[in-house]
Amino acid sequence: MTEKRVWCGVCEASCGLIATVEDGRLVALAPDPDHPQSLGFACPKGTSFGDVLSDPDRLRHPVKRNPDGSFARVSWDEALDDIGARLRAVIKGHGRESSASGWATPTRGTSGPSSPCSGWRRR
Repeated sequence: MTEKRVWCGVCEASCGLIATVEDGRLVALAPDPDHPQSLGFACPKGTSFGDVLSDPDRLRHPVKRNPDGSFARVSWDEALDDIGARLRAVIKGHGRESSASGWATPTRGTSGPSSPCSGWRRR
């Protein structure tokens, strides 16, 4: 087993973590006591993220719902083309203000001036 210093990307705090890896697989995550910002602290979301990665229900590729409710795997190109076509149809039919997107974290929304989405807001 090897230990690698990493950082958590769940929120903007970017806490330092130590990832324990065995045979290329994440085994454990723990707070990094030597991280200059988080000082050995990390929330349960960050230290539990290995469970998210190994969850058998986690999507690892795009899927599309069939008429019967089942899902079929599709390529990234097909998925993105379909999403783009649907968004263009909504905008064409209802105007550009009928579609919106945003980016937020559990601890900070998109309203701050340093938010990556701050330029998208209507002024």
